[in-house]
Amino acid sequence: MRKIASNYIYLPESELLTNSYVILDEEGILESIVNTDGCLREIEKLEFYSGLLVPSYVANNLPPVDTDILFYLSKLYSRLGNNFRGLSLINNIDFLKMKSLSSISVELL
Repeated sequence: MRKIASNYIYLPESELLTNSYVILDEEGILESIVNTDGCLREIEKLEFYSGLLVPSYVANNLPPVDTDILFYLSKLYSRLGNNFRGLSLINNIDFLKMKSLSSISVELL
């Protein structure tokens, strides 16, 4: 089991969460999303990553430059659903505007 926290989490059938975490089983399948209401506390074996946590399939479907990230991901989620294993981390986003920047990068976790 893995507990992974991030500045932002946006998964299918979930709202945008800040400073919260997810729990994955041994196969990387999502067990639960823990909404901390932005008050993330240190817990045992919690991994923290700076950026936006999304499903692993986003790594193969990068958003275009200067795109509204949440809108783009919502459309992608409606097409690909919530059947995924593992997570990706998107970096280089303007988090105030939730827009992708020219140097966007996605890392599989």
